[in-house]
Amino acid sequence: MTQKSEFILLLEMIEKDKGIPRQEILRLIEGAIVSAFHKHLGREMPVRALMDEQTGEIKVTIVKKVVQAAQDPIAEIALEQAKKIKPDAAADQELEVAVDTTDFSRIAAQTAKQVILQKLREVEKENLFKDFKKRESLVVTGSVYRFAPDKTVYVSLGKIEAILKKEDQIPGERLAVGATIKAVVRAVEPAPKGPEVYLSRSAVRWGPASESRARASGR
Repeated sequence: MTQKSEFILLLEMIEKDKGIPRQEILRLIEGAIVSAFHKHLGREMPVRALMDEQTGEIKVTIVKKVVQAAQDPIAEIALEQAKKIKPDAAADQELEVAVDTTDFSRIAAQTAKQVILQKLREVEKENLFKDFKKRESLVVTGSVYRFAPDKTVYVSLGKIEAILKKEDQIPGERLAVGATIKAVVRAVEPAPKGPEVYLSRSAVRWGPASESRARASGR
């Protein structure tokens, strides 16, 4: 039985803990490696990357044209050499040739790492969006983190920095950095860097009822 590599074991752990199918990450890595190989070659070619699902070994192939004498070693393969790979190869045919990835292995490893980190960030953003989307219209508790020049207040809600615009603040109220406040989750919108959570303190008359709602929201 083929022993699984540490890399594949890592993917299995991510699949279990984060719910991301291992095959999905493998396909993403293969696509990224093809793009990286194009950059490595300095041009786009018919390249295919395949990662072994047990060992994590990466195999890269490139389609070359069979010619009598190769002038372009990247795009062409001499007929004599082609016949060593495929005995019935003939001139003007296309042949899929394995690429020596020794010089490319470091780039491939970096590419795989980048793909995994990017996918984990995407999943984290999706989960945050779903979590806070469910809390729209609920009261949450956070701490004032910083102020923007346009009077917007940024409120820390743990994993996310929520936005309390000037028009959503209580008129005349003075807030201080570090102060604990309650606010209604007015809206949650997707954004490239993660969900944007908009709060409002002006939408609720703060009193016993709002305190009860805050406790009911788990904040």
